[in-house]
Amino acid sequence: MASAAASPTAEQTAASRAESSREVLSGERLTAAETVPIASANSIHLSSILPRYSNYNVRVDKDRSDRALEIRLLSSQRPHMRAFYCATISFFAAFGMWFSVSPFLGIIGEELSLSRSQLWLSTICSDVATILSRFVVGPACDFYGARLPMAVVLILSSIPTALTGTVRSFAGLCAVRFGTGIAGSAFVMAQYWMGQMFCQEIIGTANAIVAGWGNSGGGVIQVLLGTGLYPFLKEASGNDEAWRFVFVVPAVFAIAVAIVIVKSSDDAPLGYYREMKRNGTMDLHHSTMMSGTTSRNAWLLAVAYACSFGVEITFNNAASLYFRDEFGASTSSAAALASIFGLTNLYARACGGIVSDLMNQHWGMWGRLSWGCIAIVIQGASIIAFGYADTLTSAVPLLILLSSCVNATEGAIFGIVPYVNPAVAGSIAGIVGLGGNVGGVCFALAFHSLSYLQAFKVMGAVAMASSAIFFFVDIPGHATLTSRSKSLKAINARRETTERLPMDQDEDRIQESRRSKDDATIPAAV
Repeated sequence: MASAAASPTAEQTAASRAESSREVLSGERLTAAETVPIASANSIHLSSILPRYSNYNVRVDKDRSDRALEIRLLSSQRPHMRAFYCATISFFAAFGMWFSVSPFLGIIGEELSLSRSQLWLSTICSDVATILSRFVVGPACDFYGARLPMAVVLILSSIPTALTGTVRSFAGLCAVRFGTGIAGSAFVMAQYWMGQMFCQEIIGTANAIVAGWGNSGGGVIQVLLGTGLYPFLKEASGNDEAWRFVFVVPAVFAIAVAIVIVKSSDDAPLGYYREMKRNGTMDLHHSTMMSGTTSRNAWLLAVAYACSFGVEITFNNAASLYFRDEFGASTSSAAALASIFGLTNLYARACGGIVSDLMNQHWGMWGRLSWGCIAIVIQGASIIAFGYADTLTSAVPLLILLSSCVNATEGAIFGIVPYVNPAVAGSIAGIVGLGGNVGGVCFALAFHSLSYLQAFKVMGAVAMASSAIFFFVDIPGHATLTSRSKSLKAINARRETTERLPMDQDEDRIQESRRSKDDATIPAAV
């Protein structure tokens, strides 16, 4: 009887955690105005019950498993910002392997006597591998977190990447490209990881920065291998087959990154998934995982993503060939020009996510959906305009505009994704992500069968038409494009939850909680 009386109810525990969720070491409370997720002074923020770490260097929401309320780009401390940069670097390495062969498709076609259609078929093999692997890694993230699946994908895809230089036939090219296509699934882990580390108010920005900087690996690899390393090795050795040795570089880099993320990062703010399951700090949603595959919103966003990321995949594969075929550029020059698309990821996708978060602050989900709709229409128009460019002088500025619009659209879409079903975030991210690869396959088939101009016109028209999809996205508790009332309710509800209580109501309980944390045994890292 005494034991029952001493045990707090679930409601009391939740209320107690809510009361202290914004306290800092100095003993001061944050005001309601300070709940906006922006960088603050060097304050250390207390963790919640049974964490791996007793405090953090970012503001956190204890009611949402210690997810961060701010992004501090100048910090790499565990767990939040360490995971941020580990996700970025690992995705960068994966994207580099995925598109490492792209600047050399022209040379490979000449050496192996392959037609343009055969080169595009090898590209389709790569996209199919990514689609299949994304079906696997999404649920894997829900079970194991993003850290371990990311390391496995990097190591597996590094093997065919290193073997690319051994290709001597069309079948061999298709085989290694299928293997390197597995690296494309790293996107799912990167987005899922951020969903575990950051709150929804800033998830659009976090997802966009990580994906954008990671995607830039596709541009960097074109310059590093096609414009830098290959000409250097060719000049030094006098061997026309110098391109066969360059693929070892991205493969070794990926293996090194895999080791680093396993040893020095976390699955979530509260620790590793296996520890969280053992100590009861993790909500288990395994039984509802299949609900992700039945989500209408997930599949609608997957179609929209097919018309944005699918375009990026196609350009990363096609740009070098296009500049060689249409403008007579050399391998090194074509690689440098093709890298433009990937390098715009450094800013454009982040801008798309930041705008999505800003729209959300003012207009809720209606703002996010509106921005996604507008961005994809502009993207489609820029694709068609690029198709009509007949000189390098006009093609390069249009390519910069086009790639910026595509990446901004991707950031806008993944500002919406975390809201679809947070319980199975990995599965949802996997579904939406594989939509991008399905789009890549469809557009590759268009370039396989049509002229460049016709293919660009089809791609642009499909992208513009896909803007209608945003009118059908209807996330429970949030607005649609045709109704803003639910957005206003959601915004007001969120503001109410961030109100703070007076400092003197629970100081004794706070101190007791801190003493308990000091006495608790924190599991050792492995």
